[in-house]
Amino acid sequence: MNNHKDNIIENIRLNKFIALHTGVSRRAADEIIREGRITLNGKKIHHLATAVADKDIVLLDEKRIGAVDKNFIYLMINKPKAFLTSRKSEKGFRTVMDLIDKPEIAKFVFPVGRLDFMSEGLLLMTNDGDFAYKVTHPKFNVIKSYIVEVKGDVTPEIFSKIKKGVYLNDIGLLKPYSVKVVKKNLNKYILLIDLKNGKNREIRKILEFLNLEIILLRRIKIGGLPIGDLRSGEFKIIKKNIAELVFKKEIKIDDKEQEKKESVTGVKNKLYSKNFKDSDKYQSKDKDKSKNSRSNIFTGKKRGEDIILKNNLHTKYKDSNGKVIVSLSKKPIKKINKSVR
Repeated sequence: MNNHKDNIIENIRLNKFIALHTGVSRRAADEIIREGRITLNGKKIHHLATAVADKDIVLLDEKRIGAVDKNFIYLMINKPKAFLTSRKSEKGFRTVMDLIDKPEIAKFVFPVGRLDFMSEGLLLMTNDGDFAYKVTHPKFNVIKSYIVEVKGDVTPEIFSKIKKGVYLNDIGLLKPYSVKVVKKNLNKYILLIDLKNGKNREIRKILEFLNLEIILLRRIKIGGLPIGDLRSGEFKIIKKNIAELVFKKEIKIDDKEQEKKESVTGVKNKLYSKNFKDSDKYQSKDKDKSKNSRSNIFTGKKRGEDIILKNNLHTKYKDSNGKVIVSLSKKPIKKINKSVR
């Protein structure tokens, strides 16, 4: 019974139903209702608070919308910057509809969710309202992944604030599903940020609150569907089974599992990003930096003397032949002078 409910849209407001199946805004849908252009199960509707169930028959200008037997269309678009994610612009801006050079398709589809004006990357378009509903509603847990290039110093403290989220008075808590530092280049950082709820301009609001300047914000994946080699400004028609890759679940490794993996390699302090060149700077801070800290490296210049690197959980050193030896003992191995008189 629950599986059946997951496959349909039940008891949603009429304006949202119209928006999902036509691509118009909810404000425009309200105007359509006020103008008496909607018929619900044979009756003209003017009440904005009307609810629609899956079994209901809804007509817009005497044509049915949301019909189950409809031929659905699914598009992937690589949205460039400076394009509105909308079917039309009241202020004359270019919209994503301008990227679709096939009028016979463009007149039917609408954007799935939002991607703000100065952001770029993967955007889905369809005429399948049920599909759009499940992609955008938080209860279906569809993760959206973004590459974000920022200007500024992402210190461990700043990184921790991004990860924990920020609280804005007019919005509430804005918290990403996950965040990683991918690369650092001078004072620029590249972050990989995943969102689950996808509130309006969520990433921008978090980073701007922390005084980080966004240079690039690109969506690279929706659920299990990556943007692939689709070029900026291009679109392609995809089959339903490809579109439904967005519902493919990915397993998130929690912090405890990450610590277990790191303990095998003898690294006690958790890294924020294992792919980050300067990841040592992003380790959790110890209460004090003792002689056993990882940053304390002893090098012997005398011939035959071992080179010792101490760590809280392991000791790595080179013997006289230059071979690297790693001991998992908690007690550091003492320097050994193998000089032969």
